[in-house]
This record gives sequence, structure tokens and C-alpha cells, in this order.
Amino acid sequence: MHAPTISTPSDPSLSIDDLRTLISKALTDGLTGQIQIAFQNDKVATLFALHGNVRQVYIRNHRAPNTDWEFLVDQFGEGTLDIQPMPARAFPFAKIILEETDAPEPEIVETTRLETLFNQAERDAGATLFHIRWEGVEGFVLVAGRNIPLRRAALVNQTGDGKNADGLEQLSLWEEAQYSVTMYRADIKRQAWLEVHLNILFEWYCAHILKQYSLLTGTVMVRSVLRSIASLAERNGWRIAAQNLEVKDETLFADSAQAGDAYREILLSILASIEPVVGGALTRNILKQLADRTRDVYASIMEVYHLTERAEP
Repeated sequence: MHAPTISTPSDPSLSIDDLRTLISKALTDGLTGQIQIAFQNDKVATLFALHGNVRQVYIRNHRAPNTDWEFLVDQFGEGTLDIQPMPARAFPFAKIILEETDAPEPEIVETTRLETLFNQAERDAGATLFHIRWEGVEGFVLVAGRNIPLRRAALVNQTGDGKNADGLEQLSLWEEAQYSVTMYRADIKRQAWLEVHLNILFEWYCAHILKQYSLLTGTVMVRSVLRSIASLAERNGWRIAAQNLEVKDETLFADSAQAGDAYREILLSILASIEPVVGGALTRNILKQLADRTRDVYASIMEVYHLTERAEP
């Protein structure tokens, strides 16, 4: 299997009108991906678009207070343009790289060594992001760290269809002998990293609770909980999919506080659904199992965001 070619940024600089026209067309066509504008005044704006709607904007490595990209184009003037389709599952990883002010150096890694690097990252206290590039394609692999058996992958290519967004096994399908790999270590002082750790906790807690509930009651009762989650997400405009004992979130939250509030509401709704069925003692036991395995940076995050605790009246 040979990799497709990724489009390169436009050159030379485009006028304000051309920037507006090309960006508007991409959005009208329903782009899910990243748009980067390099203005002539050395300012760089990055737009994250989901199904044609700009959901978040960065200026260099800082989040803009709103999504008014047209104002930025008018303010900063002409520049070059790079429009890159990207699965929404890759957005958190791209944001980690954007917010990194001291980027690590990439290294050339033999294909056979990748699994060793992933295994080593599983012993770290926090998550590790691997940015993997080869001819025409780039991918991301997130390893959650010790005690949380989670690896997540997203591939980015020219089509940007996202069909391989969660398939670690897809990496092995590319006939490459080696890759360029950049490793980013967790730094929860940065919003993007904090949001990723919150997301890991949220999806891991949901999966564990739903699996235990399924063992106790069967899949029919779990499907009822999943329908309730889907309804709650739809009412709040969250991009959260609930199926097959899994809950996956692709929402672009403004910040970690907003993400924490949403995750807490969903987890509490799950607990409220299962407790009348299995009883308070079993529900508390399920949570204790999770708490006992939540350590290091993840334990610190749980202490701050109280994802499974009701607010005091």
C-alpha cells in the first residue's frame, strides 16, 4: 500500500479576497480538518473546522477568544494557505502540537521499534503522544500511560475521511521500513494536554462502568443507558457517540473546565441510571475499582474535576 500525497501550502501569498474565497469554499464543502493561514506579518492562524463549521481558532500557539476567522484575515492581510482534511479524532493531538512552545526533535525510527516505544510509554505516569510521519501521510498515536490500558490512533491523509481514525492496526498496512517520529510528553499545564487527560479518564470510566453493568444485567439494560447518553449529548450539542459499551467524544470544548463539566454530567447520568438497578453498594464498588487504578497525574485531575461526584447543594 502506497501513501497518498498531502497537499502543500499555497505559494505565493494570497490576497485577502482570495483567502476569504478559498476558506469559504472549503467550509461550504463541509470540511472537517485544519486550515492554517501564515500571514506576512509572521502571525499564523489555525482553524479547526467540523463539517464546515469553524469550532476553534488559534493564533500561533494561543487560543483565540472567538471563531471569527474573517476578522483575522481582514486584520492581518494576505498570506499563504494550507487546508488539510483531518478526522475530528485527531484534533486534540494537533492542538497539543500547536500549544507546544519547545517542540522536541523528530527521530528516524525503524518500523519494528514502534511497538517497543509504545510499550515503554505505557509505563509512564502520564500520556505520551507520538507524531508519526512518512511519505505522504502522518499519524498520531496516543498512549495513556500506566494503569490505563488505552492506545488511540488517528491517521491523516489527503482524503481526510477519517475511516481509519481509531485503527492502530492500520499503521502496519503501510509498506514503510521507517518513520519520522516525534514524541510529546504530557504537560497538564497546557490546556490541550489537560483536555486529553480528561478525555482519557472520561472514556475509560465510561467503558469500565458500562462493562461491569453489562456483566451484572445484560446488554439490553446497557443499550438503554447508551440511548440516554446519546439523548443528553444531542440536547447539549456535544459530539459524543455511545455504542458497543463505549462512549467516544469528539467535541471541541472551549477549555478543560467546559470539558470537565460535560464529562461529569454524563458520568453522573450513567451512575443515576445504574444505581436503582444494581444498588448503591455495587455502584460504589465499581467506582472504587476505578479509583484504585486512577493514579499519578490522573488521580490529581480527578481530585480537581470530581468527575463522579455530585456538586454540593
